[in-house]
Order: sequence, then C-alpha cells, then structure tokens
Amino acid sequence: MKYQKVEGENNLIRETGSKAILSTDNKALAEYKLARALRHEEKNKIIQCQKDINTLNKDIKDIKESLNLIIEKLSGN
Repeated sequence: MKYQKVEGENNLIRETGSKAILSTDNKALAEYKLARALRHEEKNKIIQCQKDINTLNKDIKDIKESLNLIIEKLSGN
C-alpha cells in the first residue's frame, strides 16, 4: 500500500489504492480508546445499579408480604 500526505493536514494520509483518508494521530486514537473504555465502564456501573435496585424492590415487596401474613396470623384472620 502506498500513502500520500494530505495537503494542509499533518495527521492525515491518503491510501492511494482506495483513496481512503487515514489519521496518523496515535495520541488521539489512544484518548478515544480510553474515553470509550470509561463510557463502557460507566454504563456497566449503571446497569449493575439498576439490577441492585430491582433486587431491593423485590426484597422489600417480599418483606411487606411476610409482615402482612404475620399481622393476619396474630390478629386471628
């Protein structure tokens, strides 16, 4: 593959066969990958929090039902 520099752009090259323009800015690529990993990690944290909240809601519902049964038994109904 042969590459040509893109006029007026220090971090861009053109692949002569396909005419594709490619970036040679490795620092920007590393920053993008880090930001993407951080977004992915944050998304996973949110999903885990949602699962925890759903579990807590179910547990509270189960506790309420149990307390209602105990109250019914104690009141003789």
